[in-house]
This record gives sequence, structure tokens and C-alpha cells, in this order.
Amino acid sequence: VEQMAIDWLTGNFYFVDDVDDRIFVCSKDGFTCVILLDLELYNPKGIALDPAMG
Repeated sequence: VEQMAIDWLTGNFYFVDDVDDRIFVCSKDGFTCVILLDLELYNPKGIALDPAMG
């Protein structure tokens, strides 16, 4: 995990996997995680959320 961010409205957390170049989102309990982005990302290093925008 390169970086992680928490959505303070939903409790979901997002993280960047810089090994497989993916971005994941997980439920606040951590039991459900899905790949959010698996495009041609190159060496992702950060993530920013804007919960107010949805």
C-alpha cells in the first residue's frame, strides 16, 4: 500500500497498490474490498477524496 484515504461520510477507505498499479475501495469493516481502478496506471503514488462531491 502506497497511500490510503478515508471517506469520512461513508467510512469506506481507499488505497493505492503501487505494486499492481491499482486503486481499491474497502468497506469500513474491511470485509468487502473491490478494485476501483485497474487501468493503465503507471506507478500511482497518491489518492485524494472529495466526499462532499459524492
